[in-house]
Amino acid sequence: MEESANTTAPANSTYNGTETTDKNGTKTYAPGAEYKVESDAAVKVLWKSTVHTVTYVVANGT
Repeated sequence: MEESANTTAPANSTYNGTETTDKNGTKTYAPGAEYKVESDAAVKVLWKSTVHTVTYVVANGT
């Protein structure tokens, strides 16, 4: 699946690939990978969070 300029990612996320599920099971494809859907299938876009949480704990002044 090609990422399109018309695709809007969820807030704080980037495209992280595609997952297809059909009668043969589930397969995951990296961004830019090519694949062909030849039967009824569920296609799911995968998103990766770009938010990182940093926790800083002050202990004894160090």
